[in-house]
Amino acid sequence: MGKAAVKSLFHLILTAATFVLAAVTVLASRSGHYHPESSTVMPLLGLAVPVLLVSCLIVSLCWAVARKKWAFVTLIAFFFNWEYLTAVIRFGAARDIPATVATYNVHNFGNEITGYSCKEIARYMRQQHVDVLCFQEFGGNKHFTADSLRRALSHWQYALIPADDSIRGLLPIAVFSRYPLTGGRFITYPH
Repeated sequence: MGKAAVKSLFHLILTAATFVLAAVTVLASRSGHYHPESSTVMPLLGLAVPVLLVSCLIVSLCWAVARKKWAFVTLIAFFFNWEYLTAVIRFGAARDIPATVATYNVHNFGNEITGYSCKEIARYMRQQHVDVLCFQEFGGNKHFTADSLRRALSHWQYALIPADDSIRGLLPIAVFSRYPLTGGRFITYPH
């Protein structure tokens, strides 16, 4: 095999790999639309989207440096994932960002005496600029009471915590918010 044949074979392999990468990336762009019960491959492929997108950019850059038209193949595949990109990367001014909601299963904050977990969660959620904070298995103990919990979470001035008699036998929940909460009620489902 001569140099020209090896070079031609190498170019053919790179071109084929580019098209395979583009095809997998385009397929991965649809992964969020598949229920895990109907397909086991698509949700797993969805986990690879960040790696695929970075790979597409790198391959596209390499083809562009080589001044080959194949750069557009992976670039098009990259933009096929626009829905994913706009969900992960925020474009626009900060005022365009909607309220941030976080939910956390706190398991009564581990029944700690000092409430360290609650205070650390509150600190972290403030850093993340969370507007509405939902807790499952929310509750105090004799050392760190519900009032202590409210003080630790005072950054969120509005709170909905069901009365003990409305949730008897159920795991307590709570919602804290920077915005007024109106019409809150606890709904139990029969099953």
